[in-house]
Amino acid sequence: MDFSWIIWFLVVVVILSIAFAIVKYLIMPVVPPAAQPAVWAILGVVLLIALLYGASQVLGGGHHLIVPH
Repeated sequence: MDFSWIIWFLVVVVILSIAFAIVKYLIMPVVPPAAQPAVWAILGVVLLIALLYGASQVLGGGHHLIVPH
């Protein structure tokens, strides 16, 4: 049984955790409080687009960016 997806899942979780920490502790203190919800909304839209693109690649049988077949 192929469990390589678990390794890739953990790598993605670690990368997203580091990115969240960078945004929260390094970028957000510089952004004015009134603009912070807009910054989080933009980041959320970008992540949603990335999720939809990745899902379309996996489910649609397209070229895989993470795990080549």
